[in-house]
Amino acid sequence: MSKQWQSVRYGSADFREAYGACWSSADEELFRSFFSKDVLYIDGGNHRSFQGIDEALGFFKSMLAFSPDSKIEFTRLTGDRQGFAAEWTWSGTAAGKLLLDGIVYPRTDRRFSVDGVAFCMVDEAGLVTYHKDYYDMRLVLKQLGLFAM
Repeated sequence: MSKQWQSVRYGSADFREAYGACWSSADEELFRSFFSKDVLYIDGGNHRSFQGIDEALGFFKSMLAFSPDSKIEFTRLTGDRQGFAAEWTWSGTAAGKLLLDGIVYPRTDRRFSVDGVAFCMVDEAGLVTYHKDYYDMRLVLKQLGLFAM
């Protein structure tokens, strides 16, 4: 299934579904295929930035180490030729440790689901050059039994 999404670029009718598949698959080649080499990824939930595709891929791997069954579904997407904003839902199971603000949270094997928004910029080829996610990490921690609100 992953190979079918590799050539999909922003602007294509299938982009929203393909971009969700990129983030929901453990396929590193597929993940790389959606981003420019110098992409800047910012995870607003843990206030960390990752410059370049290798660092962004490192974040992606750590997300999957925390929750191997991560699923990110992009529910709405709007934009123009320069970029897009997208609503999404991230869900999964905390089957690994979570590093946040220098604290290592233990595996809980509990399910979580959180809504968020991505603001993204693209180049002329339709590759993502900037992606910043906004979501409530406290809600994730609460669902995992690691934070009392």
